[in-house]
Amino acid sequence: MLSILELAKSIQIELPEPMPTPVRHAKKSADRVEALVAIEPARTKKATYTETKPFRAKHHIYGLKAALTVEMDELRTKGDDGVVLQTVILEAATAVGPRTYDWDHKIAFQFMRRELPLLACALLGMLENPLELGNHGQEANKFVVIADQGEKLFVQVKQGARGIAVPVGPSDVHAWLDLVIRAMAANSPAMGEAIQLAILGRIAVMENMRVQKSKRSAP
Repeated sequence: MLSILELAKSIQIELPEPMPTPVRHAKKSADRVEALVAIEPARTKKATYTETKPFRAKHHIYGLKAALTVEMDELRTKGDDGVVLQTVILEAATAVGPRTYDWDHKIAFQFMRRELPLLACALLGMLENPLELGNHGQEANKFVVIADQGEKLFVQVKQGARGIAVPVGPSDVHAWLDLVIRAMAANSPAMGEAIQLAILGRIAVMENMRVQKSKRSAP
């Protein structure tokens, strides 16, 4: 008869297979990658944009020997309320070929605020004599002369000894006047169109009387 010890030795006990040891270095590697990703600051893309200049209404007047450009512009000085004042600028260039003009050597003449009503009167045909405005520029040698010849205006832009002349027909006069009226309306928003026209009529009478008086007093 087998003893208890011998009986216990004869029984085979199958031990369960050991559980696989988890590979911790893989998790650590993943954690490390996640940590690196978290630590690295996000790259910011620099904003890029193209600065566009504000649109300014303009009109081109072409002649055989020269051309003009009339464009809305801003004065350097501001009004009493701090608002930027509007005006028009006149640019003249000579022709260097068919429909080709030397704008690199243009003459630019920016009208002052006080000159806009006189310019409007000249364009409306209210003045009895040619309108001459000048003493502009750093050397005070820029002038504009507008003479009413009935079927057209004869416009001369001068700088020193240089002079550029362009005849301006009815449709171009209308487009030019439109820009001048816009500038005056922007500078005096409280005035309506009727008041503006009434004032221009009064200014024309005053200018005509001034020129006649200066002619009489001239030697």
